[in-house]
Amino acid sequence: MKVRDLVNQLQMNYLPDDEVIVAYWDKDTVENYGAPKMTDDAWSEVITRYENGEWHFQSSAAADFAELAEEVVNELVDEEEAEGKNVGD
Repeated sequence: MKVRDLVNQLQMNYLPDDEVIVAYWDKDTVENYGAPKMTDDAWSEVITRYENGEWHFQSSAAADFAELAEEVVNELVDEEEAEGKNVGD
């Protein structure tokens, strides 16, 4: 994905003060993780194949985020109960 496309997508779907989690990889990062050195054309093909595929990362990341959210909410509920507040108020 081109950076400009990502920026446009974010601007169309979110307000400037919304918070999102964004993960990205550039060619240098991928190469530093052990991929062979690539030309820009090869990197473009990697991106195309990645964007056209179903990848474990998305479902794995979603499960991780759900687990973190549950942990945070449970901690907040425990804190509210310890303080004698009505949970959910």
